[in-house]
Amino acid sequence: MAAVPTYYPEWATDSQYDPSTGFANKIEILKQFRKSGLKRNQYYFQEFHNTESALVYEWIRHLAERSAVDDVVYATTGQKVAGDIQDQYGGTWVLLGTSGSIDYFERTA
Repeated sequence: MAAVPTYYPEWATDSQYDPSTGFANKIEILKQFRKSGLKRNQYYFQEFHNTESALVYEWIRHLAERSAVDDVVYATTGQKVAGDIQDQYGGTWVLLGTSGSIDYFERTA
């Protein structure tokens, strides 16, 4: 497994205006452009890049924060213990319960 990055890829998270042009640093990417993607020799607006990069950053942060607490992991009974899950996923895990041959663990911190 790859090492956990030490920082998030923050890019263009602030909305600003270029003082020389007055244009915003981010604009909504047109639907037809999003669907077709970039074509050969087609100009890619810096505002599109900033918008896309900021959105990727926001999703990464959202998913990281969402997985920080209240995640649930299940394993075949006897296959994993909370310590193994802590080693693999980090945080503190507690056994929620067992259903048949499945143990359910929840991340609490």
